[in-house]
Amino acid sequence: MDPVVLFNRAADELRKVVERSTQSSPSGHSFVLTHNVTEFLHLTSYDTFKVLWSSSFSGAGSPPPPLTSKHTVIMCILFQIKALFLLPLFIYSGMADEVLPASEEQLWDLLHDKTHSFSEEPAQCFNRFIQEQRRWMAFTFDFDIYRSLSQHDVVPLYTIHRITQPHNPLYHSSSKKPLIWKVVVPEQFVSERIQNGLPYSKTFIYPINGHQEPVFAFALKQYPSNNFNQFEQESQILDIIKNTEGFVQYIGRFDIPYSLVDGKPSKTFNILLELGQHDLETVFQSHNPPSSPKESLALWSSMVPVIKALVGFHRIEKNGISYLGWHGDVKPENIISVHGIFKLADPGEAIMLPVSETLSTSPPTAMLQGWSFTYGCPELNDLQSIPSPVTQGCDIWSLGCVFSLLATFIILGPSGISDYSNLRIKAVKSRTNFSADIFHDGIQVLPEVTAWHDELRRQLPSEDIWTREVLSLIDRYMLIPAKDRESASKIAMLFEEIVKAPVVRS
Repeated sequence: MDPVVLFNRAADELRKVVERSTQSSPSGHSFVLTHNVTEFLHLTSYDTFKVLWSSSFSGAGSPPPPLTSKHTVIMCILFQIKALFLLPLFIYSGMADEVLPASEEQLWDLLHDKTHSFSEEPAQCFNRFIQEQRRWMAFTFDFDIYRSLSQHDVVPLYTIHRITQPHNPLYHSSSKKPLIWKVVVPEQFVSERIQNGLPYSKTFIYPINGHQEPVFAFALKQYPSNNFNQFEQESQILDIIKNTEGFVQYIGRFDIPYSLVDGKPSKTFNILLELGQHDLETVFQSHNPPSSPKESLALWSSMVPVIKALVGFHRIEKNGISYLGWHGDVKPENIISVHGIFKLADPGEAIMLPVSETLSTSPPTAMLQGWSFTYGCPELNDLQSIPSPVTQGCDIWSLGCVFSLLATFIILGPSGISDYSNLRIKAVKSRTNFSADIFHDGIQVLPEVTAWHDELRRQLPSEDIWTREVLSLIDRYMLIPAKDRESASKIAMLFEEIVKAPVVRS
């Protein structure tokens, strides 16, 4: 058959598969599902591959070398920019797909060394190659990424949806508050390390002509350009604790000069995390409470990873350095269900100090930069004076408040959560003239909180021994003065003993 006819047929097939494999991210940047194209050439239409390969050597003055898959993407890029004649240049110089995306320096070195053997002027082609390769070699998500992307780099997203909503009417676009997004990424732009390490993050969607496409879903915490310092601090803490049991998995970080939502110029700093399905606050507000003691036990048992995370956060070693940590923001919204397992999240307000910097006080203290008002300990929210440095026991107080709410939910359901909040607000106002939903009066736990726990015990089914024991744990070791509060490791030990108690058959 006429070589021209063969080439035109092969070229038409490749154009069609490239068109089918080209996607547009929400930012407006297009990217190519490179694996789909190379798989087509290697497996589905090998003849097309051979024809295009041979055609690229028609002006090289020598027969083509044996067909190899090492240069398939380079061949496709050159085909797209109408410069197949440059393929021999890449092959004979030793440049293969594995070096992509190639830097300008690599390409111009190639031009300087090799162009004398061609009649065509490749300089303009190389400029187009630099631009086109970005669509074929889009950003790959991997553990420990630490990248500063340019306006030309493509972040290959199928979708991006906001998870968090503004917490109050004062929130506006210039706020320093970070936003949390759910991002969906084609599997082929997710490293094998993530695919193996977070297999439950994989799902399927149907973006290409109704064909099922494997994707990975992640959470993206996005800081605006005016809050680099908090982004940097949180990133450093996440790097220290990234393998801590019970903590939401940190993947990596990158900054980018355009919006991932609409492509408009807008520099953001981004932290990539494993995605949760809902938080404990959502459970309190909209889920049904346990219908049996066995279900109560399951719910309490789901808190074990959270306590272990706090133990690991309070003291951890990294690269031979021992650190002490203060999470500072333990609350239901930061306890996230990740594929059925509750984990602690969001060290955005946390403090992490080398042990050597905490030796001046016993027990060690730190000045927190922010905290949840409702769940903050009395020494933080004393309602009168400027907050002072606090011990790690402040996190224990916050966790005790969360457990108090969880016990309320188990016994009384979502309506009980609301009634309990109203009770605390009235109690605080009657003592201080402040209208605040907290668990203390500025000095110690509210008597109304202790009385509430007593009422929960009276309404508790006798078979639910775990909720009863957790209520005792809260009153004896957690919602007490700072000097008497137990450590996270002691609370973890006592809590695990509680949930290991056997189910009593009635």
